[in-house]
Amino acid sequence: MKKHSRINKLIHKIYLKNYYISKSTLSFEFDKYDSEIQKFNFEKSVFITGLARSGTTILLREIHDSKTFSSLQYKNMPFLFLPNTYQIKSNDKPSERSHKDNIKISGESPEEFDEYFWKVFMKDSYIKNDSLIKHDLENKILEDYIKYVKLVCISKNKPNYISKNNNNILRITSLLKIPNSIFFILVRKPLDHVSSLMKLHSKFTEDHKNDPFSLEYFNVLGHHEFGMNQKPFKLIDRDFEKLKKFTKNQIEYWLIIWKQYYEYLIDIYNDRFNIILFEDLLENRGRVNQHINQLLNINIKTQVKDYKSPNYKKVNNKLLNQCNEIYLKLGEKIKY
Repeated sequence: MKKHSRINKLIHKIYLKNYYISKSTLSFEFDKYDSEIQKFNFEKSVFITGLARSGTTILLREIHDSKTFSSLQYKNMPFLFLPNTYQIKSNDKPSERSHKDNIKISGESPEEFDEYFWKVFMKDSYIKNDSLIKHDLENKILEDYIKYVKLVCISKNKPNYISKNNNNILRITSLLKIPNSIFFILVRKPLDHVSSLMKLHSKFTEDHKNDPFSLEYFNVLGHHEFGMNQKPFKLIDRDFEKLKKFTKNQIEYWLIIWKQYYEYLIDIYNDRFNIILFEDLLENRGRVNQHINQLLNINIKTQVKDYKSPNYKKVNNKLLNQCNEIYLKLGEKIKY
């Protein structure tokens, strides 16, 4: 996250933290662009999700770079509900994002800002003190989301929409109702994955201690993956209860988070889900690209740079073996 000026922080707080104000601006755009919304038809709506640190941002950026998909971008901040009214040109130079993972961002970069819609329209009802809970979407809310997505597409003048949102596992069964929707779900080897999560949690915890606004920024946008206000998904009750046995500084805590996420995914698996292995983004990229290109009628050729996996030796082998079994089961569902 880039450094924000005092006036910029004030605008963020006034607009994003006041749901009445922000929702009123979206109603304004609904009214102003009603005829355009009624005429607009999606060609494709693509949803990318997965547990954080599974490669979702990489895939989002590569598909978005095809220039055929609309998405919310950093330049839409903070007025996320005014995609047509608030349009600025971004001239900032790309810089490494706060994750320190060699991914550079600018105002033109796409990001998972549509989580703010769910926060506002569901009044944070799925965000509990200790967790984020799964939920079904009322038809009216889903209809308003589709209208909002159409506004974003109209503002970018493109017929396709793409969203990367790690929280969408909480409502993915409802999102399946969206016409012409395609789902990519990223999966990464458990030990490598949770090692990365644990490392980022430690980093952002320190960042939030040193910069209170960065914590506010995470909270208002619904980022609870790591940091001082980290909240796990509550997807399978028996696994969620096991989290209480460990601290967030223990790798077992993060393995349980991994296990319940992907075990839940198997429980609700739908044939419209396209499983992508993080490791295949590195080792079998030709096959992955061909699969994506055929589904989306685009032409991505990007190769991920060399990657060095973390190395953790002390771990609960029984728990890790359970996670590895789930990883293998999901690997059997790949379509490329």
